[in-house]
Amino acid sequence: MKIIESDLNKNVIVSHKIDIGYLHFFESFVVSEINEGRHFCYDSSYDHLSLISDFYGTEQPFGYISNRVNTFSTEAIDLPKLLKSLNNLVLISVVVYTHFDSINIDLEKKFCQVPYKGFDNLIESYNYTNNFIKQVKNNILA
Repeated sequence: MKIIESDLNKNVIVSHKIDIGYLHFFESFVVSEINEGRHFCYDSSYDHLSLISDFYGTEQPFGYISNRVNTFSTEAIDLPKLLKSLNNLVLISVVVYTHFDSINIDLEKKFCQVPYKGFDNLIESYNYTNNFIKQVKNNILA
């Protein structure tokens, strides 16, 4: 289910359509929806990373939800470079709709230095990510 097709759409602060897909920004996390057939890697993600950095800055902890409503490829070995560009990213959640995509989560986890959680439901991912970021922020303030 795409963000615009869900009740979550009312909580989106701003959305951006870029070459590789869509970014939907919430207060504490961003949801990406990569276009069909694209290849997501460090080199193809410049606009993606720039918009995220501009929105959350370098201090505010935030989460990232990859809502995999389309079929696309990822470059798992690029995850460390991507994370280095987003040093305040504290969680990655991945919503998958196929068995093949769920298998990819296990591979991608191996290249990720932040918590990396898979879901088969957008609402569950939203709730988990929202609660996780709240806990991180509460620990920072404590």
